[in-house]
Amino acid sequence: MMPATARIDSPDLSRTLIGLGLVPSPPKKDEGMSQPTDQSIFRDCTSCRETFEITPDEQRFLSDLAEQQGRSWSLPRRCVLCRKERRAQQFAVQSDMPTNASFTLTCVDCSNTFHFGSRDIAFYQERGWQWPRRCRFCRETHRAARPQRRI
Repeated sequence: MMPATARIDSPDLSRTLIGLGLVPSPPKKDEGMSQPTDQSIFRDCTSCRETFEITPDEQRFLSDLAEQQGRSWSLPRRCVLCRKERRAQQFAVQSDMPTNASFTLTCVDCSNTFHFGSRDIAFYQERGWQWPRRCRFCRETHRAARPQRRI
């Protein structure tokens, strides 16, 4: 029997071991998981095609996170490096913005629109932040609802 943390370097070997029942099979593409397993699961990354490991700790973390958000959970389809690269591309700050640009954004909490002007854009770009998703009132309400951090 293969140890729970063994590394599988070949996708063909991974499929063979899954077929023999030596390594647990990951769920199908759109199938959620009911609970984490006590063994590592190996998957092929959909971006780079490398085999990567999903540890039992990571499975428990994903399960708890999905439970907190009130949704079913599933295994990641990309390795850690590809997930980081994809997030960087998704949330990249646009640097070719005109200096007089102005946008009207919609708040995710109250659905009201709010103004996001050129000074706001410059402020967020300097710090490398994402654009706000909430209006000023909802941001203040959201901050007040968070527990105070002790320094």
